[in-house]
Amino acid sequence: MSKFKLLTLVPESWTIKRAIQEFGGTEHDVKKARKLKNEKGILTDPDSKRGKPLSPEISEHVTEFCKSDEYLRMCPGMKDGTGNIQKRMLLVNLNQLYAECKEKKRIQLTK
Repeated sequence: MSKFKLLTLVPESWTIKRAIQEFGGTEHDVKKARKLKNEKGILTDPDSKRGKPLSPEISEHVTEFCKSDEYLRMCPGMKDGTGNIQKRMLLVNLNQLYAECKEKKRIQLTK
């Protein structure tokens, strides 16, 4: 159970200091949990942060790059895959693949 779910159970009569002593966390966490409790009720999680969407052009470039035979090897048999797509085995680790993709396609992805 997440820290914020637990902190939404803290009674309103408790001070912030008492909530910190009983459940741990920081003053900011307690205030955020109280606000969350007022908006959505008890035992709720805060909304997850959404990252920047990836453009379809970049997505297609990365997919095309990753399907190249230089970095992947086809497994022998269609039964190894799912549907009509044959399984492929990665020949390099992901860090090397990312570095090559960045160098060849001039794409910058953030972590």
